[in-house]
Formats: sequence, structure tokens, C-alpha cells
Amino acid sequence: MPILVVDQTTGAVAPAGAPRNNCLLPAALVYDPVTNPTGTRCGDPDLAAAVWGTTAGIPAGSRRALQTGDNVGIQYGLKALLDGAITPEEFVTLNEKIGGTDADSNRRAARSVADLPALDIAYKAGIVASGKNLGKLPIIDSRGFDESGIHYIWRKLLRARPH
Repeated sequence: MPILVVDQTTGAVAPAGAPRNNCLLPAALVYDPVTNPTGTRCGDPDLAAAVWGTTAGIPAGSRRALQTGDNVGIQYGLKALLDGAITPEEFVTLNEKIGGTDADSNRRAARSVADLPALDIAYKAGIVASGKNLGKLPIIDSRGFDESGIHYIWRKLLRARPH
């Protein structure tokens, strides 16, 4: 189920809309921690489990892809603090309470921690990219029409182009 910000003042999030089946498979084949813990997982890491490797999932007997998502050490709101938009106390509170997600994308109090073997693979394979170096590369954008996920065609129009 999609999670959206429901209160712009507090940043509260909540499930919205119908549950998603990103695999477009019959529901009986798709992972559910209660009803089908060995079903196909539909998240990006799990679609590339052959690259990342797998490990035990949250329900006993299930498997999941190793994760590269991590927010340990990120200082949320640092620019806002330095600009005076938030107080030091707000900055500390934000970073104490930001939390993360577990391997099933459920919010939790602890920050998200990547699986180190997956990070090792990502760095050795050159999969890690940053804006610092992407700005130095020509990008050929030849995507087709896809309005079903993160590959929306309007995103290419937002990228800064050299003159």
C-alpha cells in the first residue's frame, strides 16, 4: 500500500489507497508476510536478488534480497539548521525520531541499515552513483513511454542540460 505524507506540518505519513502488486502477478504468487511468506517479492532489490544475493526474511522461512538502502549517519535538516529555519533542538529531535524502514518497507524507530555484502557488490560493480560525478557524464535519455512507476517520462525534462 502506498505511504503518503498526510500532514505537511508534522510530516505524519499514513497508508493511502489500495495495496499495490508491483509484480503484476496473481495475488496468490506475491509475497505477504502473513499469508504468503515465500511468495515473490516485488521491490527493486528483490527483482535484482541475483545481483545482491539473498538472506533470511522477516517471517521465518522467507528469503529476501540483501538491501543497499541506508540512512545511518544522514543529518536530516542540516541545511535548515544552518539557515536558521529550525532550532538546534528541532534538528536533534528530527534526527532522533527520523527512523527508517525494515526489509518489508514498514516504518520503524531505528534507522535503515544496509546489508554490508550488498554494499560491497554495489561499490565493486560501479553501481553506486552520486550527483557529484553524474554531472560530468553525458546522459543519453532514450526512454519510452512508461507512466507506471519511477520512470515517468517528465523526469527527463527536469534534468539540467549544458548549453
